[in-house]
Amino acid sequence: MEAHHPGMPHGKHKKFKDYLLEGLMIFLAVFLGFIAENLREHLSDSSKEKNYLNSLYIDLKQDSAKLADVMTAGATIQKGQDSLLNQLAMVSAKRSNVDTVYHLFFKYATSIPIFSSADRTLNQLTNSGNFRLIGNQSLADSVSNYYDKVKDISLQSTINNDAALDCVQFAQNIFKLDYALHPKQANKTLISYNAALIEKYRNKLIEMKISQQYYMQAELKDLNKNCLQLLAMLRKR
Repeated sequence: MEAHHPGMPHGKHKKFKDYLLEGLMIFLAVFLGFIAENLREHLSDSSKEKNYLNSLYIDLKQDSAKLADVMTAGATIQKGQDSLLNQLAMVSAKRSNVDTVYHLFFKYATSIPIFSSADRTLNQLTNSGNFRLIGNQSLADSVSNYYDKVKDISLQSTINNDAALDCVQFAQNIFKLDYALHPKQANKTLISYNAALIEKYRNKLIEMKISQQYYMQAELKDLNKNCLQLLAMLRKR
């Protein structure tokens, strides 16, 4: 017994255009599904890009504030170190300015301000492979260039730390560090008033100062300029 297909008159066969129409409908269904999937992926990527850029903007705002603080602190320390150098030039003969020398030493010659970038978003972008989501190539290049400079500055920070450590270690030949625990003690004395030893310390302090000066006036100033430009680009996106 022959099977009878509903909707098709008995004894009649599909025409070619019926097959063509069915094939076209299947193609359209697959194609529209593909379009819908691509659209969902595009919308998802667009949303991720927006979130990353918003987060990057926050990181850069933090960098800008840190850079301003470090450069301000650095300028203050530079002036304090100038005063210390002047006082040290007189301490061997004068000796009455020892309390002033200790005050300047502990305040301006035992530490240096260092910039550290807020790179949380950059690490997320690179570790997840999502840096490609930044569709604006000019913006992507600017972000890469900025964080390349941050890496370069980290190397200079290491040089600064080495110079500062060398200076502080040598200072122990001249200064009694326990005065840091008793800053108000009067009539302080130095371990040595030897002019040659003090002059050698002054030279090390000058090396420390020059290293920090380059860090502040060249590298951080340039990085801050790039940071502000990048923030402006993100605001315009």
